[in-house]
Amino acid sequence: MIAASVIPFVLVFDYGLPDPNHPANGWDNFYREGFMAFVFVFLQLFFVLGSTLIMQIEVRNNAWKQVLASPQSFFHILSAKFVVVQLLALVFIVVFNVYMILCAAVLDVIYDLDYAAYMQRWPELINLNLMAYGSTMGISALGFWLALRFKNFVAPVAIGFLLWMIGPIVAIELKWPHMDMYVSAIPFTIVSKRFEHEHTLHQLVSIGYTVLFFGIAYLEFAMERIGLKSLLGIK
Repeated sequence: MIAASVIPFVLVFDYGLPDPNHPANGWDNFYREGFMAFVFVFLQLFFVLGSTLIMQIEVRNNAWKQVLASPQSFFHILSAKFVVVQLLALVFIVVFNVYMILCAAVLDVIYDLDYAAYMQRWPELINLNLMAYGSTMGISALGFWLALRFKNFVAPVAIGFLLWMIGPIVAIELKWPHMDMYVSAIPFTIVSKRFEHEHTLHQLVSIGYTVLFFGIAYLEFAMERIGLKSLLGIK
């Protein structure tokens, strides 16, 4: 959880102070810049590393045999693993918000910028957090599938890092049509004014990616163990 403190800590020392005459606008920028770095960098990498580590624990400890021997369906087994990753991500987001509040409070105490008044807009901050999580759900499912598909640590992490590096290039540098639909570029849309009227669409696209990649992971996992015919109920 130390990673969650990096961005707030940097903002304390590097962030330009809000205009005393318009402190709310300054706090908007404070949160926008903080969430841009958090969602675009740390949360995406968290899903890649978190999914891989959880799956590697099963592989290294040879625990799959015990898990598969339980009277649980493959879907329930994979769903439980996926939910664990999501819960850890939610904890990560909560910790990040706590650090953001603490660091903003430090700036407020030093420069008297009326942060308490800005916190009355907490519904907007909750909505920003929900969009941040929703925009990365597709990435979490992709990382989960890669971690399940490869039986080593290097491959899923390397692919995840590559996709993460491509995301900012697609979102910022290239002018590709529909670049906002690329799974690793969707997080950029929550802080971009260009897409502020399309948040619902991007959240739905991210959920669609989640269903797609988790579905692929489930099919590959089940087919590897019982075969396609058994999965389809064909004798």
